[in-house]
Amino acid sequence: MNFLVELVYLIIVGAIRAYKSIELGIIKLFSGLFINYIFRRCEKLAIVLHVPQNRNNSISAKEEARILEQSNYSSIIHVKINNMSLYSRALSQGPLAVAEGYIERTWEPMGSDDQIVEIFCRFVDSKMYQLYYHPINRFLHYLEFQAFNLQTTKRAFQVADKHYDMGNDIFESFLDPWMQYSCGYWARADNLNDSQLHKLELIAKKLDLKPGMRVLDMGCGWGTLCKYLAQNYGVECVGMTVSKEGAKYAEKVCKGLNTQFRVQDYRDLNEKFDRIVSIECIEHLGHHNYRTFFEVHNQSN
Repeated sequence: MNFLVELVYLIIVGAIRAYKSIELGIIKLFSGLFINYIFRRCEKLAIVLHVPQNRNNSISAKEEARILEQSNYSSIIHVKINNMSLYSRALSQGPLAVAEGYIERTWEPMGSDDQIVEIFCRFVDSKMYQLYYHPINRFLHYLEFQAFNLQTTKRAFQVADKHYDMGNDIFESFLDPWMQYSCGYWARADNLNDSQLHKLELIAKKLDLKPGMRVLDMGCGWGTLCKYLAQNYGVECVGMTVSKEGAKYAEKVCKGLNTQFRVQDYRDLNEKFDRIVSIECIEHLGHHNYRTFFEVHNQSN
């Protein structure tokens, strides 16, 4: 975005924040009405909410039978509300507030944490989240996240600054040994490591590689696809990323292989490759940039 467009965008975002702040205050004023409504909607999903001021966290068998009869579910989930501000936040901020509320422990299931998945499945199945996406919020969401190009060349590295460059040790703690931050291929795998290896092999087969070919991995993460292809197919691999930490990790694990890693925006690419691959990178680009992304691919292949 140029300076003027950036300024207009910041003014719009500021106005949206102000509106949402006023909206939250109004919701808090009439919280009693909204709380009762949410209670009834949750009961229809066989989710019973228990508030802090109610010391008796049990319901009678007759009440349970009534709730199950009016719902399409075979079991009741009991949820403990630890902070009543959750209701106002959920109505003002939508599903994000509910998810953050669980992280902050403003609410929690009274059974096992496994019930979290079932709770959100019931919310999705019932389309309860659509309570938040009324026409005004849909319009505000469009203005903030869709109307402007938020993935310009100037902004391209923000996703790394705020996420990928937090430290490789964070990602090593929950990713597979190959540091794949995308879905595995489970057709013949029964564990995460094998599913990722099978995915890498499937991608290699689809690329129809020949020794000596030059391959570009656009959005290469931690460079492990490049490592796999260079090790097993004898190709030269160039990995492109906006993450400095990701590039450092890639250079380390690919030491001695015919690989090269660059911290570079895809729009600055101006060279030829025999094959180009990009795995789950497109969600970072923004729909305003899809045409440019594929034009760059086309010119470089």
